Amino acid sequence: PEASFVYRSWLNAGGDPKVVEKEIRAWLKLHKEIPEASFVYKSWLDAGGDPKVVEKEIRAWLKLHKEIPEAQFVYKSWLDVGGDPKVVEKEIRAWLKLHKEIPEARFVYQSWLDAGGDPKTVEKDFGIEQPNIIISNTFC
Repeated sequence: PEASFVYRSWLNAGGDPKVVEKEIRAWLKLHKEIPEASFVYKSWLDAGGDPKVVEKEIRAWLKLHKEIPEAQFVYKSWLDVGGDPKVVEKEIRAWLKLHKEIPEARFVYQSWLDAGGDPKTVEKDFGIEQPNIIISNTFC
């Protein structure tokens, strides 16, 4: 698992994701479900790495960790890089049911809406009648 520090450092420093893609794929084959894999997913996505490269692994990770507070970073990065909101919709719903009122939830809400996620998902699941107004007031 220690190699993840090298991959994350490379990506966080602005390194090209393509340069380490093969190594990250190999690392994820062995470690895709450990909690610390979230840092690799986040760094990969934040560096502009193709979400399709890690989609299968993120799905496996989310099966185990979708409700932990740290999952917010995977959700935000996935959505911000252009990952399909439908891929993480069910998991985000589960996460928000537990964490919808913490201050950090605003980042998940914002990324969800900015990525084209259906605002009705927020309304329906959380009884929020005007999610955009609530969310924009959160950022004031």
